[in-house]
Amino acid sequence: MEAPEIVRILITGASDVHTAIRGLHEGSIFRFLQKPCTAADVTQALEAGILRHRRKATYRIDRERAQFAMQASEGFTALLE
Repeated sequence: MEAPEIVRILITGASDVHTAIRGLHEGSIFRFLQKPCTAADVTQALEAGILRHRRKATYRIDRERAQFAMQASEGFTALLE
């Protein structure tokens, strides 16, 4: 995946909800809103999307830091041997 932190919200007026439901099940769409929707619905979806993005980004950064620490530890251990 090119940018795993991207959170997708689909707002559609189309009557083909099967495509949206498939996207939800496959994990490529975070939220699905069907027009007409209220400003409160959009705001809630955006706030939830921002929170999800932050969690995904934080998880990625923590994972990268742990990998770096593990590699540094292995390198240090190799120097001591």
